[in-house]
Amino acid sequence: MKVLQSLRRGRGISAKLEAEARHNVDTGYQMALSFEGPNGGYAWYSTHVEDAALTAMALEMYVDIAQVRPVDPAATARAQRFLTGYLADGQAPNAVLCYAVRALTDSGLKREELARYVEEIVKRFGSLTDAYDLAQAAAALVVAAPDAGETAAVLKRLERTAVSDPATGFAHWTTDRESLFHASGVTAEIETTGVAATALLRRDPANATAALALSWLASKRGADGTWGSTAATVAALSAFIAADAMETGADCEAIVRLREVELRASLPANDDGVTRFADFSAQCPLRPGENDASISATGSCAALAQLIVGYRRPWATRPAAPEKRRLRLTAKDDRQALKIGDTLVRDVTVSFDEKRPAFMTCVRVGVPPGFVPDIMALEELVRSKTVDRFETGARFVTLYLGETEGGKSVSLKVPMRARLPFKGLAPECIAWEYYAPDGRDEFPPVAIEVTAP
Repeated sequence: MKVLQSLRRGRGISAKLEAEARHNVDTGYQMALSFEGPNGGYAWYSTHVEDAALTAMALEMYVDIAQVRPVDPAATARAQRFLTGYLADGQAPNAVLCYAVRALTDSGLKREELARYVEEIVKRFGSLTDAYDLAQAAAALVVAAPDAGETAAVLKRLERTAVSDPATGFAHWTTDRESLFHASGVTAEIETTGVAATALLRRDPANATAALALSWLASKRGADGTWGSTAATVAALSAFIAADAMETGADCEAIVRLREVELRASLPANDDGVTRFADFSAQCPLRPGENDASISATGSCAALAQLIVGYRRPWATRPAAPEKRRLRLTAKDDRQALKIGDTLVRDVTVSFDEKRPAFMTCVRVGVPPGFVPDIMALEELVRSKTVDRFETGARFVTLYLGETEGGKSVSLKVPMRARLPFKGLAPECIAWEYYAPDGRDEFPPVAIEVTAP
């Protein structure tokens, strides 16, 4: 939904693209309803209790979805009742309290109904020390009590805690804690910065600190157009959508140069939010050594730019993984020479070094060309609760682990049948935490040969 909102900010979205986005919204809405528990809250897994933060996220999503398609008001009401019931005893953690109040306000609860929870946020404000909690408090108060003096004080303190990058001058917020959606490290900082920037922009669309935070967020977007995890991407996109009220001033032109090639793109003043891609791969492929690039703009528009470089590095030249890391991945094949019709078993083990639990770990097992995964074996991994679910693709099987105890190792056997002759490398295996994707481990490709029987 945030992607569709972002696309709609600018002119020129095609009917086909909007139809695809609407289809994805419909699919996501139906999937979200399947996570609802018996009490109206939402749970990460069928075996988990309902979670207040996840319920608040679902409620915010329903608010956004209602802009483009009907949403069951009963589902919204059940989620609201779950959250108000959860908050009733006054014991909710700081970030959960603030996020719930924001979601309840955005979903239509009257401010007088939320007054007691707003008072609780204000009472706790002085004891908040982490930027993540402070950003959540600001985001809640700016919608639930926009005219209160305490809201202005929280926003002012939030601005003071922003960290300026000495190299770029961009602003962002750091945090030492795990986010509500189990992110840590850079991913948690993206969530924090997105929430903080959105709060500042809701109060003042021309806020200078928020503008610098948008630049930092733009610099952290991945080559795939996302910010790593779902929650981080939602937080970042929310900030850019909140910035839509900023005036661009006048028409301008973006100028991108790579070595001797120059590309220009016009940016009309009413093209807020439009992303334009300049592809140099055909006109000016990268060459060994330095490849100087520059990005500039004429006029007074508030354009953000990001340079994305794609490359493949031979495994033999890749740096060794750090000795201390969150998880470790090893893989072993039961054989490397097969006949057509034989079954190859890839035995993958993920070991968690740290003591804290891993909430959701993704394991991508490479499937060699001409091989077909054994679906029944994968379904047995789900039935035995070894994995929560799996997805199959042309080159990989992706396994999703649920919450895993810290210090534990998980072994996964993935059988696949050879159907065609093949001699080459089986794709690599990769493991990473979904909500902290910057911490990952890889196992290199291995030689496989399949011959006729």
